[in-house]
Amino acid sequence: MNKLRMSRAYGRGQQSGLTLVEMLVALAIGLVVTGAMVGMMANTLSSGSRTISMSRLQQDLRSAMQLVTRDLRRANYFGESILCFGNLNCRDESSIYPDGFAGDITINSANNCIIFNIDRDHQLWTNADDPGGFRLRVSGGIGRIQMLTSTSFSGSTDYCSSSYTSGWVDVTNDEAIDVEEFLVCDEIDASDSECSGLLADGSDDPTMPAVLSYTELLDTDGVNLTNQRVRKVQLRMTANLIGNTNISKTIINRVRIRNDIITYDTVPSS
Repeated sequence: MNKLRMSRAYGRGQQSGLTLVEMLVALAIGLVVTGAMVGMMANTLSSGSRTISMSRLQQDLRSAMQLVTRDLRRANYFGESILCFGNLNCRDESSIYPDGFAGDITINSANNCIIFNIDRDHQLWTNADDPGGFRLRVSGGIGRIQMLTSTSFSGSTDYCSSSYTSGWVDVTNDEAIDVEEFLVCDEIDASDSECSGLLADGSDDPTMPAVLSYTELLDTDGVNLTNQRVRKVQLRMTANLIGNTNISKTIINRVRIRNDIITYDTVPSS
């Protein structure tokens, strides 16, 4: 009996736990490991959120660019153009062009607005949906792309003016993205501080010709000239997310306008 008690007492004497120092060291190691895991998780979530935000911004910009490109390609479309078949002077006939031929596309001096004619309902250019256009409008410090959908056409009207609001509708959502730049150029000139940036920032092909739109001679009989006006437009959009200016995206596109303008002139006298 005494031997059993002594054995138990001896066994209790051999047992020992962690010292305070060992517990503190273990706790410190656990905190470091836990902190590292939390940091990795936070970084993963942040990267995922940034990726989603960038994808959203890119999708919004691409949708706006596709809309601009699709409409601009059809600039000066005329549903009754068959009336001009075999009639070289049809552009001067008021019965075919009651409002006069719209001529070339118009880009404002700031290169952030483009206006053109488009016969949306496939009738004569006498209806409210005749003018087309896109512009950058800044209001309350937020920029957005706007589209000209319906208004009365007038060659003397400055549709690009911020004071002109009739017929303009928003293409981009100013609650989601802030459009910082909408640049429209049909020629790139080093003296033009706006359009020269298309090459200066290295975001486009430096071998691109300085003049995108041009006029070429199709035919001549020695007296009369038949010319064709070919138009190409360079577009650039830059935007960032509302509330996070660090997430920004720029996209560039070049549009070949399908409806070339044919003009008939006389050979200049020498």
